[in-house]
Amino acid sequence: MEEQIQSADSPAKPEEGLGRMAYVLLVVLIICGGNGIGIITGALVWKFTGAVGIAIALAIGITAAAFAGAMLLIRSHHRKNN
Repeated sequence: MEEQIQSADSPAKPEEGLGRMAYVLLVVLIICGGNGIGIITGALVWKFTGAVGIAIALAIGITAAAFAGAMLLIRSHHRKNN
């Protein structure tokens, strides 16, 4: 039983650490990038058309789509590893 437990002193393999960091950064990039794109798109639509409702709907829709995409990525990654 003690052989299976990895102590906090022993470092993980560098490949695992870099892979995890890249994966986490990808998820953060998708969520934050989608949020930023949604806000910018909404602001541009509001500025050029004056349609506040459409601007809000676009901002929420793009942000929700990016969040859903990130969650699907997490779900597929979890299924692949388990």
